[in-house]
This record gives sequence, structure tokens and C-alpha cells, in this order.
Amino acid sequence: MVAKWEKRLVDGGYISVKSKKYSVPSDLLLKEVGIRWVTSEHFEVWDHEKKITEYQVNQDPKKKTIYRPEHLPKVKGASEEGDLGLATSPHVQKAPEVETRSLDYYENIGEEESLYAGAH
Repeated sequence: MVAKWEKRLVDGGYISVKSKKYSVPSDLLLKEVGIRWVTSEHFEVWDHEKKITEYQVNQDPKKKTIYRPEHLPKVKGASEEGDLGLATSPHVQKAPEVETRSLDYYENIGEEESLYAGAH
């Protein structure tokens, strides 16, 4: 089988293939890319002579957008190790430890306050 080639315009970091949107690397915004069909359900995305990604056609009728985290734009000042500035990134501070108390503790405070208010 000879591979079939098509062209697609990258729009907002995605290309449209068989009524679904597939992500491409963020540096390809507003460019034309080549789609090389390897089989009827497997395609590659090419930027001139360089293959940049590939996908199996997603068959889930509910899923309209298919993306890969590595295609998201890098956050300014973030490290190059794939840190996308998400809350799970290593540079995010951990929340402080918080004391856990039973609800009885708070009920007792309310009783003490009403006793104190009645004393005046």
C-alpha cells in the first residue's frame, strides 16, 4: 500500500482529522502540516521532512478532542523537564500541616462562649 498524504492547517494547536481535533506541538501554530496515512486508522503528522507526532484514530464517539501533554506550550520561566506550570509541578509549595479536630471541640467552644456572654 502506498501511503496517502493530505494537508492540514494547524488551528489553535490542533489539526482536524475525521471530525476530531488532535493536538500538535505548540510551536506549529498557524502552520500547514502534512498528514501521512500509514493505515486507515493510523496517521503521522509531518512538518516538511520531519515527523512530529503520530496517532491512532480515536474511535470514542464522545471524545472530540485528543491531546498530548507534551504538546502544550511551555510556561515562561519553567524548567525544560516538562514542567508545564501545573499545580502538580515540583515548584509548587506544599500546603502546611493542619491540626485535625473532632466536631466536639467546636461545639464546646460555642458552649463556653454562651456561658461567658451570660456572665456579663
